[in-house]
Amino acid sequence: CDVVYSFDVFVHMDLHQMRRTLTCARSLLRPGGLLFVSFANLLAPDGWRRFAKQRQYSVGGFYFVSPDIARRLLQKTGFEIYRMSEPQPTNIYLNR
Repeated sequence: CDVVYSFDVFVHMDLHQMRRTLTCARSLLRPGGLLFVSFANLLAPDGWRRFAKQRQYSVGGFYFVSPDIARRLLQKTGFEIYRMSEPQPTNIYLNR
């Protein structure tokens, strides 16, 4: 396929499941295909606040990673990163 899109899905997976899902997505994409994926950023201001309120991880909660961990997962599963977003105080999705 040309594009795999995953928004607000990886926030409900632990690292092992993220790796398995990225590997699967890579196998679905044709050469030159694109992946859009979002993660819960522990280093973003609202990401940390949300993490601090959460007592433990559950599938119904959020699993937080840092941009470095997200980058490593993507690279190790065969993806080239074209762009990573930065936290933006006015954007609820980019600020967590």
